[in-house]
Amino acid sequence: ITGVIDGPLPQGTPRAIELYFPCTVLDASAYAVGWKDETNGVRTLLTSLSGCIQGSKFVYIASEESRFTQWFAFAPDFVNASISIDGNDAVELFSNGSAIDRFGIPGTDGTRTLWEYLDGWAYRSSATLPNPDFDIDVWTFSGKNALDGDSSNANSYNPFPTAAYQTPTSAQTGSTGEACPADSTPQPGGGADDAGGSTISSEPQGTNKDGESGDEDGSFPILYIVVIGALAASLCLALWTVGMLVLKTLRRKLPGGRGE
Repeated sequence: ITGVIDGPLPQGTPRAIELYFPCTVLDASAYAVGWKDETNGVRTLLTSLSGCIQGSKFVYIASEESRFTQWFAFAPDFVNASISIDGNDAVELFSNGSAIDRFGIPGTDGTRTLWEYLDGWAYRSSATLPNPDFDIDVWTFSGKNALDGDSSNANSYNPFPTAAYQTPTSAQTGSTGEACPADSTPQPGGGADDAGGSTISSEPQGTNKDGESGDEDGSFPILYIVVIGALAASLCLALWTVGMLVLKTLRRKLPGGRGE
């Protein structure tokens, strides 16, 4: 999660979440974004991601498309009308049912807290990594009502820092340049029909691969090559040693050899 915004347009729009994927995820269906209601503590699934998401890409999830586009001058990647973050709600990122990143304190009303973003925004500092335990020190805040009276991000005195996050090099463990198949890119509104209003457990769910498994980010093939190379080198050294011992023995037994 790199950013959240509660906008000043009608109905508090744009209500949106910005995510960043440092590496290509061929199947994003393992990921979902949710929030935890501050009054009853129920964790709600806002939207499940889908398709392939190319590395070094920012993904935007919004409650609707028209006012989001009016504000940012581009359309969101996913739309779900059930998104109702209004400046005092925590947001969570899930992978296979387990929370891997959090903004805010789930189950807590953020009103009058340091992480409130009513009619404003919050943005993650660059070179910081996802954390299931919220750390307010890695976030920058616009301040409450910072966007009041603005009609677009471009004309705002305190604009949302779109796509400003920069990942640390250590986080790029997979392929950032791998292209997605032509028929598997995310579609606007993906996940809206089957995600709104449903709930998921706070306990880890599912044992299938997530978007960061070794097979997808290329670490398994590299490790395989390294191990095979090491075994081949060891075998070569062993054969060379045996060959030298055999040659030494033959020299001793031949006429004129050291053994004669």
